[in-house]
Amino acid sequence: MRPVGSTRRPEPWWSEVLIRRIIITFPVTLLLMSLGCGPTHFSQSAWNPFSLTPALERSDESIRIAVLDSDEGVFDTAEWAFIKRRPPWDALGRAMTRRLGRPVYFEQLKLFQIANHLGTGRCHFALVSGDAYRSLRAQGVPVTVLLEPRTLRRQGLIVASAESDIHSIEDLAGRRFAFGPRKDPVLFYNTLEVLDRAGIAPSDLQQELVITGFDGSLQNHASSRDAAREIVYGLGTDAGVIESNEYAAFPESGGQGVPLLYTFSKDQFRGLGKTDVIEAITLPDCKLLMGEGVAPDLAKPVRSLLIAAHIRTPGAIHDLGFARFEAPVADDKGVQR
Repeated sequence: MRPVGSTRRPEPWWSEVLIRRIIITFPVTLLLMSLGCGPTHFSQSAWNPFSLTPALERSDESIRIAVLDSDEGVFDTAEWAFIKRRPPWDALGRAMTRRLGRPVYFEQLKLFQIANHLGTGRCHFALVSGDAYRSLRAQGVPVTVLLEPRTLRRQGLIVASAESDIHSIEDLAGRRFAFGPRKDPVLFYNTLEVLDRAGIAPSDLQQELVITGFDGSLQNHASSRDAAREIVYGLGTDAGVIESNEYAAFPESGGQGVPLLYTFSKDQFRGLGKTDVIEAITLPDCKLLMGEGVAPDLAKPVRSLLIAAHIRTPGAIHDLGFARFEAPVADDKGVQR
């Protein structure tokens, strides 16, 4: 019993304690499950909303690909982890999983980790720079160059909705404009230069109606595709900039605004101008390596799929800063460079 005059609350019955603990711990448990416990640089392509499978868990079915860690360009974690929120290899991994019928896992690693994992068979393949490849050979790591990606040449295409009354860059004054990610060299900085040459300053553009970016921006979209969706299917933003490589892959007609499954076609856009062409900042002299123990019945379909990827899934390899994958080039002694 509680003493007369005491302000202390009586102890709850055990059932009340249990209920309260369930109420408190259940949402926390759900949050932790949704966040997962894998490393920051890891992305698995097979759908797994609760991240219950350990990263790069060895199995006879999974295909494991290491990616060399970098502090600049496409493979710099800061460029995607807090801006695009999906790693650049996400689309390619999903496409490979669908077409190969096996789960495909990517993990960003340091060079010494890649050397160990390729040597022990924990990884089947690895995307590395040319210098990293030569370092692995000098260390005696048994690897073979399977393919060589070619660097993507990027150009921004300034467009307006074909249904709008915007016919030139000068018409953009006082209108809403959808940029790509903030600090993107093509979809932001080079686009600002084109607008400036036409006499359009950032202050001449209106802000968009809703927050478009992870940073709370009212004009910077997470990707070229997001900007295209806003231009064609959005709320009052009739112009913006998109990747010219993506536009080139659109069909001539037939784009549809189905929620979550938006498709685009060239007849939905009106071209206004172009930015300067630059090369994507990716792993220099990049090579896709194959470990010594990779069986031919795995290497062959992976090689064939990636060689055709610039035709079947161009956006997936453009995300990596690559235009296409090609067979490796050998020097005059027959050694892969």
